Formats: sequence, C-alpha cells, structure tokens
Amino acid sequence: MRNNSVAVEAPALSSKVCPACNSRYGSEVAFCSRDGTPLVVEPVAHQPDLVGTVLAERYRIGRLLGEGGMGQVYEAQHLNINKRFAIKLLRPEIVSNQEAVTRFRQEAWSASSIGHENIVEIDDFATLPNGSVYLAMEYLQGQALSDRMRALPPVALDEALGVLMQVCRGLAAAHDKGIVHRDMKPENVFLAEKQGRVIAKILDFGIAKVSGAEGSQSLTRTGTIFGTPHYMSPEQALGRPLDHRTDIYSVGVIMYELFTGRVPFEAESFMGILTKHITVEPMAPRLMSPDRQILPEVEAVILRAMAKEVADRYQTMAELLAQLNELARVHAPNVLGVAPGAISAQISTQMPASTPSGLRAGALHPSGARLPAVAPSTTDVTSGRRSRAGVWIGVLVAAAGVVSAVVLLANEPESPKPVARSAGAGKPAMPVVKPEVPAARDVTILVDTVPSRAEIARNGVRFGDTPANLILAGGKSESIVLRKAGYVTETITLRDSGEARRIVRLAHVPATKPSPPPVAVVKPGPAPGKTIIGPKHHEPSEHNEDPKKGSEIINPY
Repeated sequence: MRNNSVAVEAPALSSKVCPACNSRYGSEVAFCSRDGTPLVVEPVAHQPDLVGTVLAERYRIGRLLGEGGMGQVYEAQHLNINKRFAIKLLRPEIVSNQEAVTRFRQEAWSASSIGHENIVEIDDFATLPNGSVYLAMEYLQGQALSDRMRALPPVALDEALGVLMQVCRGLAAAHDKGIVHRDMKPENVFLAEKQGRVIAKILDFGIAKVSGAEGSQSLTRTGTIFGTPHYMSPEQALGRPLDHRTDIYSVGVIMYELFTGRVPFEAESFMGILTKHITVEPMAPRLMSPDRQILPEVEAVILRAMAKEVADRYQTMAELLAQLNELARVHAPNVLGVAPGAISAQISTQMPASTPSGLRAGALHPSGARLPAVAPSTTDVTSGRRSRAGVWIGVLVAAAGVVSAVVLLANEPESPKPVARSAGAGKPAMPVVKPEVPAARDVTILVDTVPSRAEIARNGVRFGDTPANLILAGGKSESIVLRKAGYVTETITLRDSGEARRIVRLAHVPATKPSPPPVAVVKPGPAPGKTIIGPKHHEPSEHNEDPKKGSEIINPY
C-alpha cells in the first residue's frame, strides 16, 4: 500500500510547502517527495479565527472544514441569497508567493470556465483589502473516490463504470475548452450527493495546462514535472510537452486501481515510480487481482488507455467514453438506464439523523445488495491523520483534503400497473399470454492480435486497432480483416459460439530471396585428334531439341 502521507511535521520556526500539491515539509527538505516540485519557504504566521466573521461583506464564515499547507476551507452562508458555500482561503504567508497565487487564480478560472456538471463549480474569486485571496466553491456532501475505493463493499462493475463515464464527460468538456487537468487521481474525484443523485465532481485545476490567451506560460514550462507520481503519464514523467492524452493515461491508472485495488507501479522513491511509468509495462489487471474476476473487455480498455506511446492510446476522451458506454450496455445496463451523470435512480434525500453524511444503513448498491452504513471521516493531507468529524462537508481541493462519506443510490421499483378488469363480471380478467420467441442477444468479442495494434476492417471499412471489442449480432457470423505492416494479412470469421476473446497471432511477411544469377553452360570441345563427321555448326530445331533436357543434339550424319 502506498503512503499518501509524505509530509513531515513543521519545525517551530518555519516550514516549507509544495506549491503544486500543498504538502508541508520541514525546512531541511528541498523537493516534494510526491511530485518533485521545488518547495517554498512558509514562515509561520498567526492565522486569525474567522469563524463568525463576515467575508467580503457577503459570506458569514461558519466552522472550519479542513486545512492544508496552502490554506483553509470554511463552511459559509451567503447573506443575501441564503446559500451555503465552501470558502477556500490562502494563508496570509502564502499570498506573497506569486506562483501559488497564480495557480490559485488559474484553479478558479479553469473550473468556472468549463461549466459542466462533473466539474466542481467555482462561484466567486477575489482579493480582499488585506491581501488575502479566496474562492467560493459549491458546498457538497460526499467523499473522495480514493476513500470509496478503500471502503466496503468493493466497488462493483456498474458503480465503477458510472463514475468513470462521468469523469470522462467532465474531462472531455475541459479538453474542449483547451484545458488539460494534469493531476487526475482518485483524490481529485469527489462523489457528491446532489439533488438525490451521486455525481462525480473533478477537483483541483491548480496545475492544469490552459491553452490560449488565458494560459500561463510560466506554469507550463517544458521540462518541469507536475502531478502525482503514481498517476503520471510517461511523457509527463519525462517533462515533455503534454496534451489531453496525458489525462487519458491518468484515467487509465485510476481504472486500474479501481478494478484491481492497487496502483500499477510501486517503488521506494519518487523517481523509481516515474521510471516504471516510462519503461515498465503494467501487469495485466486480471493477473494483478485474479480474485476480482475482472472482465477481459475491461482489461483491454485499461491497458489501451495506459499505452506508453500517446499514439497507441485512445485519442480523445469521447473515444474512451464510447468504449465505457459499450461495456455498460453489455455488462451493466442499469448504468445507462438513468439520467446522464447519475449512478442510479433518485431516492429520498431524507436521511436519518444518526447517519446524516454516512452511507445509509440498508441502502441498495446498484447491484441490488444491501449496504451497511459507513461512518463519515475527514483526512488532513498534510499529516495523514484521520478523525471523525462533522456531518456536512464542502468540496475540498488538494490543499484541504477533507473527505466524508458517500451515499450510494438505488433504483426505485416501478409502480405496479393496474390489471384490466372485465366489464361484465367485475373480476380481474385473465390476461392472454402469448408465447414469446426469445430474441438472440448481441455478443461482444474482444479481438486482439500478437503483436497488437493491427488494423481491423469490417465490410471493407476501417473499424479501429486491436485490441477492440466488436459487437456481433446474436446468432450471426462476420468476417473481418486484420492488417499490420510487416505481417501477413489475416481474414478471420467471428461467430456467436460463446467465445469472449479471439487472439490471432500474425505471421511475419517472409523476406524475399534474390534470384540466383544464371549459370553459363560450357559445351565440351572435340577430343584431340578426333574428326567430327558432319557440319561444324548446326542450328537447333524442333527435330533436334530434347524437350526434357533443353540441350543441343549433334547429328553425327
């Protein structure tokens, strides 16, 4: 198990803080052990108690929800519209760090400009007369995906797909705006209960890469490494220029951990983890956790998202989302049977006072299993200490790191339909039952090749590259063509025969051997002293040519 608590206790006089992940360290540490960012000095300053005060003449500050190396997050009530917010304040001593303030501003701008249900809402950002900087976020109840993954029962397939599809939708919206998150990890996915639904919210755009006029060149220098080591793409670990496909890799790592319970790469040091991302292929998820019965189709999606070369991954979040939708259609149809963004159908939002922010005792998992209640908890990312805390909690970014419990929602049963009654007898009419012919169900076959990344052609049209899930009409067969440069083209036939996976080993194109040079045939001359009777020269004809030997016959007459 990896240790998320990497900071040490601050000394009495001063400490250092990572401007990227907000972790605190002692004065003797120079670089963050999580992401390698150079640390900045954080002089100790007295933080006034803000509880009960009014901020910016409109937010009445409630209790402290959490704090980290960069600032605090408070519950607040808007005086004019009677709405609750989570107020994030930078520490006074951090305000003098221009890079930290710039990232704070970028976090507010990036999240608010996307405007998507699966991105945390930022409603306000301002600098106070005393120099303090704050932002106001939506106030949410829930827990981080990282905590849900550690809780019981384990995350089921339909729940996992529901969360992942929402994450892909949110990131697709960010990418459409030219924003690359660059720090996707389970801690930055918050499962919030909102209006009777569980909604995945993407947090912390503080180190996002923004294209266009709003982007800050100083925050995206080539060669600078930002992010969390366990979830970095190979190009990110190398400090190379990044695009949206680095988020696809990170989502692939999240999927890996979500389904196996472990991250793909572990090492004793920051650089050791990065080296494995660059050079080591991940162990197949089904081998990593054979007891979890991971579907081969799920494994194929994970490994393609985690391809070392950016060209070998899914090229857009929409492409990855389409694969997840297909998995859900075949293996978890309940996920697609609810409103977009919901993991399950609405249930009553009234919760017992004894478990106001925990998992409701007796609530239904989407798979139908009854779940026990999970007590709420909070985490301080600067110390790793967990404590039982309050019921309601605002969304926190990495600086605060406060989490609580999630409510898993269940499908409402349909109301029974009235039975038709006979007009004469007044008794329920006997329904006429017609025998139904069961329709053949479509089947999904995972097609892969050795080596992989071969082109698939269906009906003469390029479909994609291996490995890929192909939907085959039930009871039908289909021929497909597999092509790869340097290998013999193969045509295979897929049938609805119960096979879930088809692996084709491609043969190398045999090397063409050069034709041997013609061999000159030297005819023996006459023996010394012997006279040949007949003409000295004789032209071959159809009468004196041996068709079998192809040699010339000398007529002795």
